[in-house]
Amino acid sequence: MQEKKGCGAGIFIVLAIGIVLFIFFKPLFWVALGIVGVAVLALIVMLINMDAKQKAMKREKVIGGTTRGDIEGYVAVCEKQMQEIRRHLYDLKDSDMREELDTIATLSVKLFREVKDDPNDFKEVRRFFNYMLPALKRIVNNVMVLHQSGHQNAESKQAMLNAKEGLTLLRKATEAQIAKCQENNILDLDVELSVLKKSLAARGLIEDDGMKGEQDD
Repeated sequence: MQEKKGCGAGIFIVLAIGIVLFIFFKPLFWVALGIVGVAVLALIVMLINMDAKQKAMKREKVIGGTTRGDIEGYVAVCEKQMQEIRRHLYDLKDSDMREELDTIATLSVKLFREVKDDPNDFKEVRRFFNYMLPALKRIVNNVMVLHQSGHQNAESKQAMLNAKEGLTLLRKATEAQIAKCQENNILDLDVELSVLKKSLAARGLIEDDGMKGEQDD
């Protein structure tokens, strides 16, 4: 409320000064008005130029036929998916699982930044996220279903243990991708994803044929 009053008082003072200049110092009034007009016009031109530069940067092809805008768009989609998964952080009753999920989310932000800074890694990182995010979502969903069931038998306990190990595998895989991006030596994903799939499938966390999300497109 005080801020609104302050803003209103400021506008009133400016108007009062303008009226005084117009009545008593008409030449000075028009000079001041001209200066303000030029300043506003310069600001508009600057904003237009900045917008044009940003659009040009997004259209710039950084690797193959991929533009910077393509990369930013893909990263935005992945960030949204990760946020949706992370919303279930406190639905996980196990503190170790919560820590793993939180760490994966934090590491993903770093990997997004890496691929924005060095687009040469984009295709490989995209393949990684196209596999990792669906796998992560599936594991988190499975854990929530187990919590809701309330069963504490040997089978459910083993499923929980497998899920915890699956989160650890995904966290380590994400760490490895960041390290290799920073070294400009991206991992051979055909091998890495194959190992990751087999490890998750062995724990019953994904189907034996893996997820269908790791395509390049």
